[in-house]
Amino acid sequence: MTTFQYLLQPAAADALSKFYYPPVAAVSISYPKEAIRSECLIDGELKGFGQLHPRSQGVQTLGKYLNLLCKSGSSLHFKLPRDFLIITIQV
Repeated sequence: MTTFQYLLQPAAADALSKFYYPPVAAVSISYPKEAIRSECLIDGELKGFGQLHPRSQGVQTLGKYLNLLCKSGSSLHFKLPRDFLIITIQV
């Protein structure tokens, strides 16, 4: 909790400081659209949110999500080359 947050809302800062936030790393990977199977694309784009992985599946990742705001052609494409997609994986 930063000093700034504490000065703005001390009661909220105290309450939030009691929560444990586990460390999470995020890795973003860009793929050319032609690397994605065509049956996974709808109108040439990945649609949806992504998926979460319960520990009962035996995988180490928390999940992956699609960066739909970062797709090529978007005003927020962050210099993503045309015909590329971004997927973010959290571990």
